Amino acid sequence: MRQLNAEWTMPDGYTLEEIEVDGIAMEWVQAKGEKPDKAVLQLHGGAYNRSLAVNGTTYRRAAVKYAEISGAGVLTVDYRVAPEHPYPAALEDALFAYNWLLDQGYEPEDIIVAGDSAGGGLTLATALYLRDHDNAGGADHHVGVDGSGLQALGAALCGRRPRGQSVHFARLWRI
Repeated sequence: MRQLNAEWTMPDGYTLEEIEVDGIAMEWVQAKGEKPDKAVLQLHGGAYNRSLAVNGTTYRRAAVKYAEISGAGVLTVDYRVAPEHPYPAALEDALFAYNWLLDQGYEPEDIIVAGDSAGGGLTLATALYLRDHDNAGGADHHVGVDGSGLQALGAALCGRRPRGQSVHFARLWRI
């Protein structure tokens, strides 16, 4: 994975915009020249203690794949991590990013929240918080959690299927 990340560059057909709002760093990936009407909020893995500074290229690669597959724009939030920022910092940042998408004009039903590993747990926590606090105006939440782990994510990004596993890049549930 390190070698792939070291050699990777943003594909010509996509743009990466680095955004900082109220001290929260986010990255927006979309197809060039497009204004997507749907968004994916990607919550990265990393055991709640590794930020995008450590593994950002992996998640930029995933963001391009999400955008390619869905036609959506992809927002990856560099949520605050432990030990400097214990719970509920990551959840607060995920909710901040979700609300930022709403402020950009995306409707709740046009946002999919997706994550792997720690980001998968944060994805579920975000969706449950939104459901329990009716932050989406009654809309169903579409949640993608990579149930087969980073190995399958890496294999999908490389165009391979890991041995002994079928690749379900994201499993979607309505919450």
